[in-house]
Amino acid sequence: MTALNQLIDNLTGSVLIGSRGLEQALGLLERWINDHAAELTGEDRQAFSASLAQNGAYTPVANGDNVSLIDSVLKLHTARLLHRMDAVSFEVLRHTAADDYTREEFAQVINVTEQELNDARIDIAIANAHHLLGDVAANRRWLQSALDHLPDLATIDLVAIAEHTPPPPPPRLAPLKRLGLNLIGFSFNRLAQYDRANLVSMAQHQVGQIVILAHLVGESFNAIHDTRRAQRAFRITAHLVLRHNGLTVNDPQTMLDIATSLQPIETQAAYTLAEQACDLFKRAGDSDGYNQARALVNALLS
Repeated sequence: MTALNQLIDNLTGSVLIGSRGLEQALGLLERWINDHAAELTGEDRQAFSASLAQNGAYTPVANGDNVSLIDSVLKLHTARLLHRMDAVSFEVLRHTAADDYTREEFAQVINVTEQELNDARIDIAIANAHHLLGDVAANRRWLQSALDHLPDLATIDLVAIAEHTPPPPPPRLAPLKRLGLNLIGFSFNRLAQYDRANLVSMAQHQVGQIVILAHLVGESFNAIHDTRRAQRAFRITAHLVLRHNGLTVNDPQTMLDIATSLQPIETQAAYTLAEQACDLFKRAGDSDGYNQARALVNALLS
């Protein structure tokens, strides 16, 4: 077993028997990685990646198994720390207009957004673990860390940038070759439109993930009766819904859940999502879901 995996096993055991808390174990792990990450070999990294893959998703569930819970959280935090050290550091430019971004800058924005999303998801996973282990203060701290990611995630209009990102320049072709392509129906303009549609779809997916994350943060604060922070997360959720006139997430139940949470905060955003949910439930032939969404729409209109 590698030194890193052995350390995680030892820390898991010490938290399990109560000789240290999970928060202390996370701090010890972070200090060890700061001191020893450069010494990790390729085989060490592969061994850690293989053990991480066995844990699966971002949000660990206790299921009465605190060993798996603690182990998975420590490994997720380790993965995050190693990724931060490996990642190329750059500052995303904040242009005043969406059409000022180059293709390379758009790719950077998407990359940084994905990193922020993953960081916030891991913060929530760690917060959930603290909740399940009964550490209320640590649960709140990690939820606050996840909440702190949301303003930056919501600031840049990814879809507008994608819609204005310039297409790649067409290749230089001899006149006869270009004429031949035109004769067989090939169009560089259509190719550029297809390319832009792909960028917009990518941006819309990213926005959907941010909205789902913001809603999850809000619900997590609601669960610990922290209304002020829950409302802050829900307002960010509503802001994104209104900016994009709904969501492109193809999951009506998720839309309905978010709409229900937004009902007391921002009725227009709640109405927009509830109407979208109605349409998707209807297409899917889900009468129960449709009736629930329609009831929410009617309540918002009354």
